[in-house]
Amino acid sequence: SSSAYAILDVAPIGPDYLTGHAHADTLAFELSILSTRVIVNGGTSLYEKGPVRLKERGTASHSTVEINGKNSSDVWSSFRVGKRAYPMNLSVNKKHDEIYICCFHNGYKRLQGKPLHQRIWKFKKNSLKIEDKIFNNFDNAIARFYLHPDIQVIKVKKNLYLLKTGLISLTFSVSIGEARIQNGFYSPEFGKRLKTKCLAVNFKSTDNVVVEINWNKNEL
Repeated sequence: SSSAYAILDVAPIGPDYLTGHAHADTLAFELSILSTRVIVNGGTSLYEKGPVRLKERGTASHSTVEINGKNSSDVWSSFRVGKRAYPMNLSVNKKHDEIYICCFHNGYKRLQGKPLHQRIWKFKKNSLKIEDKIFNNFDNAIARFYLHPDIQVIKVKKNLYLLKTGLISLTFSVSIGEARIQNGFYSPEFGKRLKTKCLAVNFKSTDNVVVEINWNKNEL
């Protein structure tokens, strides 16, 4: 869609010999509608060793799926990474006005049950559907969608939210999973850490989550 711009993280976290700045963010994404940032990742506010640095590098601070409360890549200290996620089986297909992108990653195979995360993005003219699926066994999982601080989130009813600024209005709906609003942080630049909101979607007794973001051209 000419009104939407997205950045998808379907690449390795960095060269194997230089991963110090890497985050555990495989299969995360960011989304802008008409140049208004909507979905973001947590960002980086500092390099100083400590809990804030670890949290900002962790999977839970990114718009992707966290399994069993663990990071997809084993980030530690300020600039260290142990076992890391590798994306696999990336495919991109375009048909008429629909773009379909699919990718797996193996970062959680080190856990018991060896779970694999698959994410599919389906872009249409005025919508984006995100389908997350976990293969093999896992205890719990959460798909998080961090909102830019300028976005106001309003709960309409269970699993349906309105996202709006003065310029745009979108709906965020969950057809599989259970959503709730969480508090979070967004760092647009070094030294700045802003409060924001996150839509967290639990894998509720299922191995998949499906959400859809819609923007009506008549409202833009």
